[in-house]
Amino acid sequence: MTARRSTRNTRKRTRRRSERRAGRALLVALLALCFLAGAALATIYQIFAADLPTFDALVDYNPKESTKVFAADGTLVGEFFEERRTVIPPREIPEVLKRAILAAEDAQFYEHEGLDYVGIVRAFFKNLASGETRQGASTITQQVVKTFLLSPERTYSRKIKEAILARRLERNLSKDEILYLYLNQIYFGHGRYGVEEAALFYFGKKARDLDLGEAALLAGLVQSPARLSPIRHPDRAKQRQRYVLERMLENGWISQAEFAAEIDRPIRVAERPEDPPGPYYLEEVRRYLVERYGNEQVLTGGLRVYVSMDPRLQRVADRAVREGLIAYDRRHGYRGPAGRLDEARRAEVEAKAQGEHAVDVLSLRRVSLEPGVRLFGAVTAVSDATATIWFGGREGTLERKDAAWALGNRSLSTLLKKGDIVHVEVKSARGSKATLALWQDPAIQGALVAIEPATRRVVAMTGGYDFAQSSFNRATQALRQPGSTFKPFVFGAALESGRWTPASLVVDAPETFRDPWTGKDWKPQNYERNRFDGTMTLRRALALSKNTVPVRLISELGPDPVIDFARRAGIRSTMPKNLTLALGTGEVSPIELANAYATLAAQGMHAEPVLVERVEDRRGVVLEENRAKPSPTISPALSYVLTRLLQAVVEEGTGARANVLDRPTAGKTGTTSDGRDAWFAGYTTDLVAVSWAGFDEPRPLGRGETGGRTAVPAWVEVMKAWHEKRPAREFPIPEGVEFAAIDPKTGLLAPVDAPPEAVEEAAFVQGTAPTERALAPGLHPADAPLELFLGGSGR
Repeated sequence: MTARRSTRNTRKRTRRRSERRAGRALLVALLALCFLAGAALATIYQIFAADLPTFDALVDYNPKESTKVFAADGTLVGEFFEERRTVIPPREIPEVLKRAILAAEDAQFYEHEGLDYVGIVRAFFKNLASGETRQGASTITQQVVKTFLLSPERTYSRKIKEAILARRLERNLSKDEILYLYLNQIYFGHGRYGVEEAALFYFGKKARDLDLGEAALLAGLVQSPARLSPIRHPDRAKQRQRYVLERMLENGWISQAEFAAEIDRPIRVAERPEDPPGPYYLEEVRRYLVERYGNEQVLTGGLRVYVSMDPRLQRVADRAVREGLIAYDRRHGYRGPAGRLDEARRAEVEAKAQGEHAVDVLSLRRVSLEPGVRLFGAVTAVSDATATIWFGGREGTLERKDAAWALGNRSLSTLLKKGDIVHVEVKSARGSKATLALWQDPAIQGALVAIEPATRRVVAMTGGYDFAQSSFNRATQALRQPGSTFKPFVFGAALESGRWTPASLVVDAPETFRDPWTGKDWKPQNYERNRFDGTMTLRRALALSKNTVPVRLISELGPDPVIDFARRAGIRSTMPKNLTLALGTGEVSPIELANAYATLAAQGMHAEPVLVERVEDRRGVVLEENRAKPSPTISPALSYVLTRLLQAVVEEGTGARANVLDRPTAGKTGTTSDGRDAWFAGYTTDLVAVSWAGFDEPRPLGRGETGGRTAVPAWVEVMKAWHEKRPAREFPIPEGVEFAAIDPKTGLLAPVDAPPEAVEEAAFVQGTAPTERALAPGLHPADAPLELFLGGSGR
């Protein structure tokens, strides 16, 4: 018994010794393993931490930010950007948005130190099981690191670097600073970066004004902006919004009542605003900024640019130019179909339509048939009264009345044939059918510039029919012959010479001139060709836009005084030194001509036009300010006399169609001698505007297409809009001006009892008005009162 007990004890002691040895061995092994693991981790850390980027880009946060352009009334009218972003300070980010983002992306953000270890382990095993890197466990801190400092690749080496940097970042920046970076940097879809641009785009409000439902929707977008877009996929967006609201409720960040109020509320995104006005104006601003600051700074530097544009007037100008060009185009008829539908094109359209979609037959793009949309379709049936237009998966009906502008008295079947590819505009659409109107984009182009004469602020500028079709700005980049709109500078030089006054008698008669500057013979014609009106006053010659008279003036003055006068007014382009200068054969841009007329309207004070008034950097530091710097270049008295001559053009002459503003108006029509350009340049005390129309590849505009008919309508619309609520004002009369009633037949003072219709009221530079009075009709000189012959020789 004793021996057996002794044996058992011995065995127990032996087993305990073995267990202790095994335990010590296991401990040593574990310690060795830990040491090796620690050494491995330290080695890995040293390897990956050796060349990690610094936090300079985060501490001095200057992301790519849109350059914003603000109009004169403070409204945002344009942006230039690589990434559409507006950085806002933390105080403008509402708490509800922060909580929504955290609920969707990182609920433990304020508790962890940059890494979610449980999430990392879970993602590791899921990726290991799949054999691919499918899932991450990124905290907001890690996302900031990835966005700012690392590439977007999904590899374990990048994740290691990300983890190291995340821990470092948490030690260098506060949680609020990290969240501020994140909220201003992330992408929300539709080209919008950062919470401010997202709030403006989706809800038409600033981030600080978002409510709970809107904040939850934005927070949900971060996961997949394209897939969850409330515009393209409202059901998915609502489902994701509900998830965010549930997470906010679980975390105690919203009440049950708030949750219940939002959970089933339909998503309402802001209506898409109409396109901003003045694309040509904005392009001119962009070109100016790029020249001054470089393209990269304009696209990414977050500049704030304040321009002279009046957005209301700019919209009127854009519309007026388009409508004027369409009216011209329709006066000159239908140019015919764009082509014929062949079997190959039919097959391409059908493949794109997939039996249900409307397809533009020319561009092969899918189109939504909504009112106002324009597209090309093929004629599949036509009668005298109607035509059926095919768009692949949809059809439309074109009635005769909706093509009347192209038909005259003809039937529709004489205009269109089966298989024709035609351009149409959708009037209305119901179900699979649409009601259409025949359309044709004008081949002609136009431009309009409006300038305040006193400040030289360019308040409106339109450079063509459609910026999407052609970005070439005809208001600033096109050089065209000004025709008769140049005549005021010829007449101004003549008046300035002292050899002529508004009452001087000139002769409108055919004559062949030997041009001493070219050595060629030239016989100028009036617009009416073979009509010449004989003797008239200088004032009347300008009002009726007689061509022979300015040619005679230049033949006596020489080109140099005229060029000098035009230069002082503001014409900078090259002008020919020959007799043809009298009829505006030099080339100018519309903005150049408008600014020269502004010098006359401003009583001879010249200044450069101002588009960009102020530029600030992203911190609000003013980089430049621009104001007109007027300098006297033409005497105020002479400028006023010229203005009165141009008033006669509007009130009595070729500019009569512009005499609709119920206020003093001065202006001049212009039609080049070959009929390739139509102009009207005119002004009141408050605004100068120049309207131009012509083809990019110059060719005659057609019979009857004068400046008064083709260019004046757009000018009138703009001037009416500008003066709508402004009181009528007379042109101010400067010192050194006198007035006289003139007898148009003699150029002398009108007879005392002359009826108003037989008198020309004219302004003169002081001391140049005639002093001799004309005799009344039928009165013999011997019977005239003595006072008619007193006062000098007369001028």
